[in-house]
Amino acid sequence: MVGHSWRQPASELLSSGDVGGYLPLRQAIATYLGAVRDVRCQTEQVFITFGAQQTIDMVARATIDPGDHVWVENPGYAG
Repeated sequence: MVGHSWRQPASELLSSGDVGGYLPLRQAIATYLGAVRDVRCQTEQVFITFGAQQTIDMVARATIDPGDHVWVENPGYAG
C-alpha cells in the first residue's frame, strides 16, 4: 500500500495544502476528541504540527507580544 501511495499520490498531498494540516486528519482528530475526550471543537480549531518545539513556538508567537514578561519552568523544555 505504501508503494502504491508513493507511485500514485493524491494531488492534495503534493501541494502545500492547508496551513492547519491535512484536512482529513484534522477532521478525524476533532471527531475523536468529541467522542472519546468530550472536548467540543471544530475542525478549524485543530492544527497539525511537526512536534513539541514547533507547537510551543506557534503558541508563543500567537499569545505573547514583544516585550512581554513570561515565566518559564526550570528545569524546563530545553528546545
